[in-house]
Amino acid sequence: MGQLSDLINVNKLAIRKTLHIGYAIWDELVTRVEKQEASPRDDFYDEQIWTFLVGCAYGLATDGAALLASKLIGSETSSTSSAKIWFEALPNSPRVKEGKSRIDLAVGAIRLRSGTQSGIEFDPTVGDWIGLCECKWYSDIDTKVSYEQHRNQLLRTIENALFFQDFETFPKHTHVILVTPAAFKYRSIKSRLYQYKFEEYQSRSSLINA
Repeated sequence: MGQLSDLINVNKLAIRKTLHIGYAIWDELVTRVEKQEASPRDDFYDEQIWTFLVGCAYGLATDGAALLASKLIGSETSSTSSAKIWFEALPNSPRVKEGKSRIDLAVGAIRLRSGTQSGIEFDPTVGDWIGLCECKWYSDIDTKVSYEQHRNQLLRTIENALFFQDFETFPKHTHVILVTPAAFKYRSIKSRLYQYKFEEYQSRSSLINA
């Protein structure tokens, strides 16, 4: 195995105290890390593995979940804790007949939904805020969303965040974080759909009309 995949496996128990693996399978993730370490290619574009590696790194850190939450959201997280990092988790869908969205990363006042290994819901006993992340590397947001031609992957994540609850108890503060390479953010000519949609969705009026 490679140095990084070895390190992840050696520290598996410590990492998983903080990093909850939902829909994904640990051994398969580590195998993909190992294959990349053995590859001669320097350019690595598997966004799920990049997200997994971020989760592992913060999972090993002291108060790693709180550190990651602060990095993603800012000072608001100081009032309450984020005990876990949720990777590939499934909140309940706010739409009838639509499957559950797979959330890349989630932090905040969240707990495991009873009777599931991947389902998450708001936990008002922990705090009053949640953050759901959509993580991209080279790929763009998906425009193919079931039952609605005017939605996309990012808007679907926003909907999941707005309706995230515990038996009709909602978080006081809801965050949706788009995590992308800075190389795309600072170019004057945009090449990704999410660059346009993120700007639009920051406007309340745009979301109302979406």
